[in-house]
Amino acid sequence: MISLLGGNAQRLPNGNTLFVNSIQGALIEVTKSGAVAWRYANPVNEKGPARQGHLFSGLSEELAPIVMEVRRYPPSYPGLANRTLASQGVLELPAN
Repeated sequence: MISLLGGNAQRLPNGNTLFVNSIQGALIEVTKSGAVAWRYANPVNEKGPARQGHLFSGLSEELAPIVMEVRRYPPSYPGLANRTLASQGVLELPAN
């Protein structure tokens, strides 16, 4: 997977690779064999949150759900000490 603008990749302890396709706002984890373990599409762009299931089609910076970098931190990461890691709700707007 290539990202034409920004983006990064991180090898995970289990051998999988986590990367971001910046312009599409896609966070993807790929197994050692190349299968997609999971994919998440950023639901927010310059105009705000999108509705659930919306697919962004524009590639202009104001319309694209750009994500420049992604990192996975284990729960034992010192920066997460004494913090409650709990869902804060959904980012998307409800589907129509």
